[in-house]
Amino acid sequence: IISSMQSLVKTVNEKMENYYLYEVIPPLMNFVDELTNWYVRSNRKRFWKEKDENDIDKINAFKTLHEVLLEFSKCMAPVLPFICEKIYQGLIEEENQSIHYCNYPIAKESLIDNILQGNSVVIDGIKISSNEIDVILNKKEEHENQDIVDDFSLVLDTSLDETLIMERFSRELVSSIQKLRKDTGLDVVDRIELTVTSNDNFVEETLRNHKEYVKNETLAVELKLKKENTQDLIYDKNVSLDIKKLANNS
Repeated sequence: IISSMQSLVKTVNEKMENYYLYEVIPPLMNFVDELTNWYVRSNRKRFWKEKDENDIDKINAFKTLHEVLLEFSKCMAPVLPFICEKIYQGLIEEENQSIHYCNYPIAKESLIDNILQGNSVVIDGIKISSNEIDVILNKKEEHENQDIVDDFSLVLDTSLDETLIMERFSRELVSSIQKLRKDTGLDVVDRIELTVTSNDNFVEETLRNHKEYVKNETLAVELKLKKENTQDLIYDKNVSLDIKKLANNS
């Protein structure tokens, strides 16, 4: 994310210096998406670690986020002066300081790693990193819609089996729980008791296989399955959710 931030600073400076101001906003918005939907989401476990549980890793995650937010606020300030000032004031401890007194960021090109930044693909708008892709080497055969690269053929297998569908459902479940947490007004560090109501065997099997994933991603200390019918839907399955904030978050 630091590499992406420095690449952004370089791009924005180039556009501004050449008066291509209409080309400044898109990379800024793309970075917001990368920061929130990739860095923050993929590091939630680091942010949410209990006190004294590998504190250095947790502190490093927050320090990186703080550094990026500070740099991004300065980069974005000419476009959104008041919002960026508000964000900046929340990131610094000094008084009587303004983001508009700061020098505009200059890219630290030594921190840019293009190989690292390119270590992912986007499929249907979803960014997928290399560790989420299985590469299988098979004897070359002819396939429809294949891309030929020298002596290699690349074939995208989009077939879904029960295991992949359950994994997808567990992610949809987590997303719904996160939305419910937000709508309920819970703090990001609040621990909860989660009750999932469904009479669907698929839902039960998914929770059995992905229980720890769901608990970790939603800060659920307890997860209960109530076998009852419900009319609520999550990913075409009849499921309803109930969360209860736990009094002790330690």
